[in-house]
Amino acid sequence: MFYTLRIRQIKRKDLIARNKLETERNIAQLEQQALLLQMNPHFIFNALNSIQGFISTKETSEAKRYLAKFGKLMRQTLENSRESQVVLEDEISMLTNYLDLEKLCQSDKFEYSITVSDGLDESQVSIPPMLIQPFVENAILHGIKPSPKKGHISINFSLGEAGFIICKIRDNGIGLNASLAMKNDSSPEHKSAAYEITKKRLNMMDESDKKPNVFISDLSEEGLRGTKVELRIPVFQ
Repeated sequence: MFYTLRIRQIKRKDLIARNKLETERNIAQLEQQALLLQMNPHFIFNALNSIQGFISTKETSEAKRYLAKFGKLMRQTLENSRESQVVLEDEISMLTNYLDLEKLCQSDKFEYSITVSDGLDESQVSIPPMLIQPFVENAILHGIKPSPKKGHISINFSLGEAGFIICKIRDNGIGLNASLAMKNDSSPEHKSAAYEITKKRLNMMDESDKKPNVFISDLSEEGLRGTKVELRIPVFQ
């Protein structure tokens, strides 16, 4: 009886270890996919091409400024891809560099704001890396860019329930429904790669929590114009 019980305990521990290893491997694969989403080759080409434009018009100070931002963004992205968590302050710095370069690529077609609500110290909490930028990129390319008006993107971080940060991304572009209608696949079941990958990553980080963690809605439902994305992100203290 003792040996049978002991064998069962060993098998159970082995099963738990294998499940943990499989989960970690899946997270690593999803993080690699997130990195590929983040390193959009069109964005890289357009950013370097815009910087080259400053050089050709002898605006060397602007060229140096944006080249420094580009280099820092590439370094931040690669460094973050190796980490399971990053300080929120560093994530905001990366988003700022990215948005400044996108503004350059889009000829100042939009403005942006990044705010942190009272009670949240961005230097003291960490979040999983590479969750937010793909949604910001979607807002620019599929919301702001097709719109005839100058756009605005707002990103806000606030404290949610214990152990979570709420990130809200809003744009005043053409809206989710209009964006889907412009795609070849205009099915209401269509979801972006960013949505699917982020949802899977967040679920794997807290498998015991079954609450929804990614919400995307058309702001026309609130009588406004644009799209709203809300992420429920686990916090690492």
